[in-house]
Amino acid sequence: MNSIIVATERGECGSGRLFRIEKRSSLQDLLRSAVKTLLLSNGPQNALSAGFQIHATRVPGGTGWDAGDIWIENEYKSTTLDYLECPEIALLHQRVGDDLLLFLFTHCSLFVQAEGGNFVQLTGTPAFNLMYGPSVPLKQEATKLRKGNHPYKSASKLCTKPMSWKRRPRGRLAKSSTVKHLFKRMSMFYSTNPRECFTPTYVLSMFKPTTNSVRKLIQKEFGQGGLIRRDAAPARGTSKVNKKPLRLPPRLRRLIPHFMKLLKNHRKCPYHHLLHHNCPLPEGLKEHSEVVTKDVLATLVSSVSSHDQVFAFMRAVLRTILPLDLWGSEENQMQFYEHLREFIELRRYQQMSVGMCVKKMKLSEVKWLKNRTGHVSLTDSLKQAELFNTFIRWMMDEIIIPTLKTFFYITESSAHRNLVFYYRKPVWFEITKLALHFQEDSMLMPKTKEQAEHMVLEGASLGVGRQRFLPKAHGVRSIVNLSTKFIHPVSRQETSINAQLSNVFHVLNYEKLQNPEMVGSSVFGFDDIYARWKLFSLRERAINDTRTCTFQTVHTMVMSESQIETVSDGEIDVPEAELERLRAVIEGQKNTISFFEGQNETIRDLEDGLSEAKLAITTLTESHENEVEGLQAEIARKKQRSKCFWKLRCGMMLAHEELLEKKDDEIALLKNAEHSKNTTKASRSASLSVSSSRSSSRSTSRETKDNDEQETNQVDHSQQV
Repeated sequence: MNSIIVATERGECGSGRLFRIEKRSSLQDLLRSAVKTLLLSNGPQNALSAGFQIHATRVPGGTGWDAGDIWIENEYKSTTLDYLECPEIALLHQRVGDDLLLFLFTHCSLFVQAEGGNFVQLTGTPAFNLMYGPSVPLKQEATKLRKGNHPYKSASKLCTKPMSWKRRPRGRLAKSSTVKHLFKRMSMFYSTNPRECFTPTYVLSMFKPTTNSVRKLIQKEFGQGGLIRRDAAPARGTSKVNKKPLRLPPRLRRLIPHFMKLLKNHRKCPYHHLLHHNCPLPEGLKEHSEVVTKDVLATLVSSVSSHDQVFAFMRAVLRTILPLDLWGSEENQMQFYEHLREFIELRRYQQMSVGMCVKKMKLSEVKWLKNRTGHVSLTDSLKQAELFNTFIRWMMDEIIIPTLKTFFYITESSAHRNLVFYYRKPVWFEITKLALHFQEDSMLMPKTKEQAEHMVLEGASLGVGRQRFLPKAHGVRSIVNLSTKFIHPVSRQETSINAQLSNVFHVLNYEKLQNPEMVGSSVFGFDDIYARWKLFSLRERAINDTRTCTFQTVHTMVMSESQIETVSDGEIDVPEAELERLRAVIEGQKNTISFFEGQNETIRDLEDGLSEAKLAITTLTESHENEVEGLQAEIARKKQRSKCFWKLRCGMMLAHEELLEKKDDEIALLKNAEHSKNTTKASRSASLSVSSSRSSSRSTSRETKDNDEQETNQVDHSQQV
């Protein structure tokens, strides 16, 4: 830990803040929470959050993580988080707790010593940007880079003076950066205007379709980020102010005809016709308003406009009022509609930035952004992106979000995990009227403004709050905001009920921390629940307790003192509304019991079917085993037959060979016998006279030939046999 330096800016040392020295989460979760805080803060660039980007939905095949309502994706490999998970930081986390370490990650700059006496920055605003990054104009910086004067080469010359940690003002281009700008989505929730018409402050209603009015509109929207060059300030000692209109750059001058067409289309656009066509009102709305029952309330609560209907309405409006030249091409237009659908389907606390909205859109097809010359330099490309991002920001914040707020009442539902519902304002007006009617019978009493002020003056009431309703499955849930400020009739100061109770709240918190046994088993948040559950879990693991935990829900009923006295006397006097509520609760419990009984019957039927299936499978298995055994026996018999056949064939071959050998021996014996006969005849013929031999030589030779032919025939016959 001696090689880590912590640097803070003046005034940001955390003085006056209280940190709890308590470790409630792991180091990895704390680092991810710091990255999420830095990305959502929309503040200056931080070394810890470099390489991370916010997405509305999960990125397929990504390497990021789910941060609640958003998805944080690691665009390129960053080793900062891996290094900060070292044992030294883990030891520091164990000693100082979550709050202080999170403050160090998000508000301080951490440097770790590397080889050669250098330091590597892990968190905080990059030191290079603090010294000479943002203050250098982008055009000059690009010129230096083209000439080969890289900032790191001249760092030794620039760092001759002592380094100052005072943050310098950002340049003009850095002020106008809108890539990380988050849309004003929270402003479209809980509209208080019951009418479906634009207010006089709507941006398209404030300006007329004339050249001067359009110039003022462009100056107002595109001049906030330094995109329009303003005249120099008056000299010191003079009060002369230049009242001439601001000069528009050539690119913005090309927007004048498009914006004039936009304002004309707005005045001609049939908003209500498109609204009734894409998001129609439920049938019989006027008849429902005359009947006051909970079934009618449940029917109206279910009459919500789907996300597809809202998207179809907004797409029809944008196609009517926005010229295609502003998008550049139909591909850019369709790509923006896909982002618009994602924006409408976001949940309550999810956000969308300009960078997420312009993703996959081609700036090369937008003609009003192009320069007259064909060459596009680095600064020109960045300026085009900045202008288009500003146009998208203006369209989302000033056109789309106000249009949604004008024609819909937008709210969330805690029962559906913060899913956003879009109600037509006439439908929501009837829902509110019915909900207030039911509350007047049980919870609330109507009071006039004079009566409420009189109660505040007498001290019988702390003030007023703002009430709204959240939709449920079969009704609505009331929420009262006690932090709403109002003018106190006595002090004439702006205050709220929570502000008046803040001192009492701090006193009770102090007493709770000093004497925790006073609250018993009560918990005051998820942190307390986790602490209690962790101790319980560790204790049960230590004793190897394998019993299952059962959680029960207890329903309580609040009764007044008079009702308690009546009950003690033996008589129960309960209001009719309370009896109706109890009957409804009992009926709901009966329905629940009957539902579970039906489920039990279904489970029993499934078990019986499963047992029958098991029996059938067992029988089928046995039959298959018998068939397999028969096949195995048949195979064994065939193998035995094949063995016998091969033995018989081998015997026949051996017998045939023995017979051939015997025949060869017989032929040899016959040849020897014939040879001996010929020898005997020759000796006999030699003893005859010479004369007889000559005369009979021919006859003898003939006989000899005949004998030879006979012997040859005999030999051939024997060979054939």
